[in-house]
Amino acid sequence: TGRLKLFNLKTMSSSDSSSSSSSSSARRKKLRKKKEKRAKDGKNKKAKKAKKGKKEKKVKSAKAKLKEKEKKAREKAGLAGSVTAQYGTYGLINVEDVYRKRPEFHAWLMEVKQQKPEQMAPSEEKKMFIDFVEDYNTATFPLEKYYDLEKWDTMQQIKRAKKTKPEQKQGGFLHFDDEKSRKLEQEKEKQKRKEQEVQKQVARLRGDREKLDEMRHNNELHARMEMLFKAGKVEEAKEIQRRLTEGESRHAKFRDLQ
Repeated sequence: TGRLKLFNLKTMSSSDSSSSSSSSSARRKKLRKKKEKRAKDGKNKKAKKAKKGKKEKKVKSAKAKLKEKEKKAREKAGLAGSVTAQYGTYGLINVEDVYRKRPEFHAWLMEVKQQKPEQMAPSEEKKMFIDFVEDYNTATFPLEKYYDLEKWDTMQQIKRAKKTKPEQKQGGFLHFDDEKSRKLEQEKEKQKRKEQEVQKQVARLRGDREKLDEMRHNNELHARMEMLFKAGKVEEAKEIQRRLTEGESRHAKFRDLQ
């Protein structure tokens, strides 16, 4: 009996020791996993912080470059004798004003940049408009016409009406003193033809702008009409439908007359 008790005690002691060793191993394994997870989380946080820092640095660099570019443009304008070097003198625009300023933008493209808008790819035109916005905001255009073409046209018409012609007529023909006068007259005629071409382009663009505004308005009416039908407001929806139909009929008659 004594031997049996001794054997049982040894067995229990061995079992407790094994259980304790297993539990200790499990705890160490758990602690190791926690440590690895904290290290991984720390790395991820550092990576995110570094990425955010790079992004902020890039944005700051872009803003700094834009400010430097605008500063140089203003300085250049002051040295070159442009209209003015004061920022925002004619107001401020952004890339969303591309439709509102299209006549001025196209005139600038044709006369200053020697580019034909109808031959440009959309991406290239978009890039050029960014340059146009910069020159507009920094007031560095060579002529005031590129800020407000309609206002400039009116001023030019008033000037032409007041201006007296210096040439004298002899027998129905203009009399030129020398070769220089003939060249000057030819240059005037060339500039006049160029301005007429620009005016035609501007008139076409204004017509396009009106069509675009009308299309937007009709789209808004269509959307409202559908909402009213869904809401059960049939009478209001039919009234909008009638207005749209009448507008389409007028356009059809106008096209037939053309």
